[in-house]
Amino acid sequence: MEKIENMGLRAVFIKVFGILLAITTYGQEKVLGLYASYSFDGSGFCDGFCWDYYYFLPDYKLIKTFHFNSIEDISCNNPPPKKTCRSYNIENGMLMVDGIKPKKFLKTGPNALKIGNAAYFRVVPTKTTWLEGTYAAQSAVKINQGNTVVTQHQLVFKKDGTINITGITDLFSDDKTSSQNRGVTISGNKKFAHSGSYSISGNTIQITDAKGNSKEHLFFIVENGENIAMPNMVHIGKKDYYLIK
Repeated sequence: MEKIENMGLRAVFIKVFGILLAITTYGQEKVLGLYASYSFDGSGFCDGFCWDYYYFLPDYKLIKTFHFNSIEDISCNNPPPKKTCRSYNIENGMLMVDGIKPKKFLKTGPNALKIGNAAYFRVVPTKTTWLEGTYAAQSAVKINQGNTVVTQHQLVFKKDGTINITGITDLFSDDKTSSQNRGVTISGNKKFAHSGSYSISGNTIQITDAKGNSKEHLFFIVENGENIAMPNMVHIGKKDYYLIK
């Protein structure tokens, strides 16, 4: 009797009355790589889109989180802060993770998954090593009733590896003097600007300021729900940037 296994599909060949039969069963599936899902941010809390990640590692381990600084050196021996590796298995169309409620699981394409009701795309290493143009991001965070902080960022990338970063932060206050009379006051205007250099490798962008201080951020080109890349939109760190010129 010969047994063949491939990504959860098991084909067992047996001989019955001289006839070779193949019995196919479905066992544990295996997934590798970082998969991301996003939803539109109605509250402003997520700095653009709200993201959710499953990072599938070897030996049926994964890391579940809402944010990565960088994934180049992530492993079960080196997880993100306050995160741990969890064991998982996929059987009978269900993803079962230690300490997390089981969810429906479906492969919808070579680099696409559906987990629960959300669509996830595989974050593939980018081939580009440079960007060119002005990318903008905006976020609005409500800090308490009537007060919202709005921040706007602009990143100007050049092919030569230099970057200019500008931004402005405003505090918007909703003045509710009466039900018929209300207005918005803008205060706390704060502008910032600095320049430096950048480098891109895989899914990490490293930005170095003029003083030589460097910081790594997760980097990838955002895809839509049909697993199609949108080159005018990139995810850097916790923010989503759109190419505006």
